Amino acid sequence: MAHTVAHRILRMIHAENERSTACTLRGDAYALTINTAIATARAIAAAAATVGSENVSTEFSPSLGCEDFAFMIRAAGGCYAWIGAGDVGPGEGLHGDRYVFNDEIVPTVLRYYVNLVEQTLPAS
Repeated sequence: MAHTVAHRILRMIHAENERSTACTLRGDAYALTINTAIATARAIAAAAATVGSENVSTEFSPSLGCEDFAFMIRAAGGCYAWIGAGDVGPGEGLHGDRYVFNDEIVPTVLRYYVNLVEQTLPAS
């Protein structure tokens, strides 16, 4: 599955590169972020405990936005997860030139991490 997704992404990038001379990409050098099953199940459970399962999305289109976590997840296992911070306009998302952190999500994010830790670490 990951191999197929990687090839689809690389074909899209290659097609875009043919229209532009500003970017090159070696397909074998791009790391795929592949979440591990246990960490993913824990992340989903913590999210459902935080905001309700009806507010948890687990189906996403492939993204090139998390390759920097790929090497860490390969070595230690893990789950790269997105926390919805609300709708944003052009340039207002993470890494955009008009990005503004949504302070209102802080309590929800903290509750998520508390839930994740409580379900992962044994009680003592």
